[in-house]
Amino acid sequence: MPNGRVMEESISFHRTLSGVWVTVSEWREIVGVIKHANAKEPTLEEIIINYIQKTAGFHGADEEFMVSLAKCESGLNPEAVGDKGKARGLYQWWEKSWKHYNKIYKTDLNRDLWIDQTKLSIWVVRDYGAEKDWYNCYNFIRTGTWDKKKW
Repeated sequence: MPNGRVMEESISFHRTLSGVWVTVSEWREIVGVIKHANAKEPTLEEIIINYIQKTAGFHGADEEFMVSLAKCESGLNPEAVGDKGKARGLYQWWEKSWKHYNKIYKTDLNRDLWIDQTKLSIWVVRDYGAEKDWYNCYNFIRTGTWDKKKW
């Protein structure tokens, strides 16, 4: 560990143009992995926001919009229940819509798991937009007002 840095060795195998396999060793610095003993544990909300941002970025969706949508729909509460018990979770999915998109994406994601809600919501927003399934929050995020006359 030179200069107090934490390093990790990565070993890979590569085939040369002549067809000979060679071992390549590379040392990389590990950044942000080690926590100090007095550092506080992240809150569930921080974990959720981080997961939404990373997953949205990975799948090519707008990271901040996806966080804003979850804040608007559930206040980032994965246990939220709305619409007289019909809508559940971080993105307030109704069962009918959940089944519909699971069928489209050929998945069997669990509506009660916030991680699964995040994945499916990101795919739907990326591929179909948020205008239909999250009409009110989409327009609130876009305009900053709940006044439907200004949408």
